[in-house]
Amino acid sequence: MNHDQIASKMKARIDEWNATIHRVKAEMHKKSGEMADEYKKQLAEMKRLRDEGARRMEAMRKGGCSAIEDAARKAGKAWSDIVDGVSKAAPHVK
Repeated sequence: MNHDQIASKMKARIDEWNATIHRVKAEMHKKSGEMADEYKKQLAEMKRLRDEGARRMEAMRKGGCSAIEDAARKAGKAWSDIVDGVSKAAPHVK
């Protein structure tokens, strides 16, 4: 995978997370009490993970072609953890 493909894939994933965050926000406003609190927690965690992913993507992008490819290999586990974290943070979102 080359620099542009890696960056494009990361950008697409972050865009998906932004859409999920938007849906969670909309659902949160329909909830009350404990359920609203749970949605707030999920939303905060998803935003934190999205922001971490965006920071990693930007750092790799600034590093240039070889840096992004090297960083992508080294950060594979960390990026997977972010992906898994967002998926787990929004299990009830339809």
